[in-house]
Amino acid sequence: MYSSINANETDSLKIPPNSYSIIPALNFKDTDIRDIFRGIALEYETNIMLDNQINKRASVALFKICVFDAVKIIAEDNDLEFAFDENRFFVKTKVIIPPKPPEPLNFLNQLLYMMKLMKRWMLF
Repeated sequence: MYSSINANETDSLKIPPNSYSIIPALNFKDTDIRDIFRGIALEYETNIMLDNQINKRASVALFKICVFDAVKIIAEDNDLEFAFDENRFFVKTKVIIPPKPPEPLNFLNQLLYMMKLMKRWMLF
C-alpha cells in the first residue's frame, strides 16, 4: 500500500511547487480531509487537485515534514491515490476493480468435482 518514494528521491524539476517547504506543525482533529489539503495548498502555495468523491474525515499530527511527504502520507494513510506532476499533486479515491467472477463449471468438471467430494466423504 505504501510507496517508498519521498521528496528527497524525486527529480526536483518534476515535483509541484514548494514541495520541499517544511511544515513545522500540522495538527487537525476529526477534520474533513479536503479541508486539510486545501489548507496545505493555501498556506504553502502549492497546487493540489482533489477528487470530488472524497468524503472522509481525518485526524493528523505531523511535525517538521516537507509538503510533498505530508500530502503523500495523508493521502496514503486514508486509502486515497496519490500522484503528482511538475505542476500539482493529485489526490483521488482509489478505483476498486472487482475480482473476475469464477468461470462456470461445465458438466464434466462438475461431475469430477462431485466425485472428489464423494471420495473425501467416504474416507471419513
